[in-house]
Amino acid sequence: MKQEKNLSLNKNSPLITTYLSNKLKAISFICMVMIVFLHSSTTIFNFNTGSVHKSNKANVFVQTIVGEGFTRVAVPFFFAISGFLFFQNIQPTANSFLTKLKKRVQSVFLPYILWSLYSLLLFAFLQYFSFTKDFFATRLIRNYSAWDLFYTVFFNPLAYQLWFLKDLILIFLLSPAIYFCIRKLSIFYLLFILACWLFNFYFYYFQAISICFFSLGAFVSLNPTIKFKTSYTEYAWLLFFIWILLCVLVAVIRVFYGNPPVNFYVQCISIFVGMATFWLMYDERMKGGNPSKKWLSIFSYSFFIYAFHEPVLTIIKKGLFYLSDKSNTSTFLIFIISPCTTILLAISIGILLNKLVPALYRLITGGR
Repeated sequence: MKQEKNLSLNKNSPLITTYLSNKLKAISFICMVMIVFLHSSTTIFNFNTGSVHKSNKANVFVQTIVGEGFTRVAVPFFFAISGFLFFQNIQPTANSFLTKLKKRVQSVFLPYILWSLYSLLLFAFLQYFSFTKDFFATRLIRNYSAWDLFYTVFFNPLAYQLWFLKDLILIFLLSPAIYFCIRKLSIFYLLFILACWLFNFYFYYFQAISICFFSLGAFVSLNPTIKFKTSYTEYAWLLFFIWILLCVLVAVIRVFYGNPPVNFYVQCISIFVGMATFWLMYDERMKGGNPSKKWLSIFSYSFFIYAFHEPVLTIIKKGLFYLSDKSNTSTFLIFIISPCTTILLAISIGILLNKLVPALYRLITGGR
């Protein structure tokens, strides 16, 4: 296939080509794998009876490189992709925004509520048995008031990864304001929202990182003069090397110097370098072609992995820790085995659900 040297964003050609669509799917899947590893830390195990610290400094250092370095690029990338896709072909009319929001009710809001309910029921079930109750350091569900149940389902899901969807829903509601700011203030709005993130400004209902990278994706989507080029792939490996160094530096500062404020800014730089690395590395590896149908099929289960992986990952981690000899070697192996097992389990169950009850699968994944 001829290499696409220039994926132009203009009104005379489709905004999202097949190549770009597949690229976003591939990057999303890789980021999803990184999210599972981000949540797989075994340096501390929290039980109802207390916390257990079972990792030496070398173990903590390696896990910090992964958890505070490489995997931190995933969430910003997801928000940027969400902003980019939301503002595709949007018009400055109330009807256009309402149409977009209606679609997100099915693709985001309903899955959010359904998976939040699922996590609540699963926790209640696991808390019912004495041999699993201590694995979950949380209040007993049976003692929740009606308000507690409502608040947990809609605003504070027990499957903590759902915070991403919650923030996304709130930002969708602000999309007309974001559109106005980008159109009227352009780069000045981006600089302002970037400063909010860098100075740890909290918007109370959602995090600054959420609206910052969502706005970045929206800015790219709303500016037809921006072009995606694959002619800079010669810089992919250089950026990858710089990204590794930055992630190691983040871990060194955090583990040996107590995580001073400067480490946050090093991490911020590593996120931008990591995003650029992902973008160019895909082009360098694919050479303008597309992934095989088999891989594209696997990529389609990204959302199911996201929604499914907690609290299943926690169950696997704590179960393996309970059965292990509690050594540093064991905790490190659990750090590797748990996310891999969770991802394979999620894909397997996703494939099975999609084949046996496709209507249910489409409902809980928002039609993906």
